[in-house]
Amino acid sequence: MNDSIKDFIQKTLLEINEGLPSEYEINDEINFDISLITTTNKRGGLDIKIASGEIDKEKQTVHRINFGVINPKKQQETWAIQGNSIISLITKGLSSLSAFSTQANDTKLINEKSSNLSRSNKTIKKDKNISNKL
Repeated sequence: MNDSIKDFIQKTLLEINEGLPSEYEINDEINFDISLITTTNKRGGLDIKIASGEIDKEKQTVHRINFGVINPKKQQETWAIQGNSIISLITKGLSSLSAFSTQANDTKLINEKSSNLSRSNKTIKKDKNISNKL
């Protein structure tokens, strides 16, 4: 196993993308959780390698790191698609509210006209009753 973090990440991302069927793609973050071994060498430098299950007899320390990587272009495309979907849903909702409001106003007008007509009919009946009494 190649123990370079750079090589490990590049190879992992390449294999993930190549392993996906053509109609699929990664459009979100890919998370890595890697165990690392650090060794202080004789010159005072620090050597960092990916843990492979073996620890040499030298003084080594095992660390774990967790990080994510994203493809900014895919992320922007995903956000654009999601944004367009949200805008479409809002537009449909506003259109439905507008139609409902129009229908409610029409119903209110019909009720008002019906009420006015009913009052007019009562007035006409009263006038007829008065005329008949005279």
